[in-house]
Amino acid sequence: MTSRVWSIDIDGKPFIERQSGTRQFRCAFDVDIYPGDVQSYADIRVYNLAKTSVINQRSTIVLRAGSDDRSDVIFRGTVTN
Repeated sequence: MTSRVWSIDIDGKPFIERQSGTRQFRCAFDVDIYPGDVQSYADIRVYNLAKTSVINQRSTIVLRAGSDDRSDVIFRGTVTN
């Protein structure tokens, strides 16, 4: 049986390392991709972060997700709020 995995990079550096099966962090996301790949939006919510965690506007973000035997970039973009 495969399990879900995900990770987040901010400004090209790991922000949350690959998570699999553990429940230290919980992530929920919705990604909207429009025809022609002209524009995409992602609503990414990460729960159980330290109060000192900061993600600045205009930072680049990469969300990877999938299963433990197959995962890839789901969204690559810029933090707007």
